[in-house]
Formats: sequence, C-alpha cells, structure tokens
Amino acid sequence: MGLRELAGGVLGYRQSLIDELIKVGNDTGEWLWQLPLFDGYLEYLSSDFADIANASESGKAGTCTGAKFLEQFVGDTHWAHLDIASVMKCPNTKGYMVKGMSGVGARLLTEWVMVQAAKLK
Repeated sequence: MGLRELAGGVLGYRQSLIDELIKVGNDTGEWLWQLPLFDGYLEYLSSDFADIANASESGKAGTCTGAKFLEQFVGDTHWAHLDIASVMKCPNTKGYMVKGMSGVGARLLTEWVMVQAAKLK
C-alpha cells in the first residue's frame, strides 16, 4: 500500500525543517513520512537532449527524482519537497475529512507558517 491515503512524503536536506513539517503534520492530522534524497537519484534524470530531464524516463523513484530535480535549482535556500499527490483524494468521510478532494497540505502549511510567525514575535 505504501504511503497512499495515509501520509505524504517529505524530502530535503535541512533536517530541522523536515522535523518541523513532520511535527506540524502530526499536529494537523496531515501526516508526512521522510523519504531519502540519495545522490544516485540524479542518475535517473540524465538526458540525451538537455542538461537534466525533469522526470525519470524509466519511471523509477518518481517522488525522489522529483525532489532531486528541484534540488538542482534551489541553491542554499531552505526547502522541502512535499509529495502529497497520494493523499489528494479522500476515499471516505472520516473526521473533518470529507470524501473527495482532500485539500491535504493546506492545513499543514498554514499551521507551519503560523508557527514560524510566532517564533518571530
């Protein structure tokens, strides 16, 4: 089943940011699971026509190669890739989640921004 409807993936190199997002995800019920961002994933993005492909032609490690692609352009910026496609549709009404498109990520990111704002006070 993988992560599927239960959790989204989170990838990045700044562990403190990843930990903050996971904590906020736990607090909001929008769970995240950290996935690896190994250098080997960059090999899947090689291209005969461009410096780098924007997707793995083999279909291997789509979430991880997607994050590896983003990594090539962010420089020293603190960043994280949230892979929430698997949780975008709720199969059943449960709690505040209504069957259909879930909006997952909105609560998580709103709460994360609010936590960051509170730290600035």
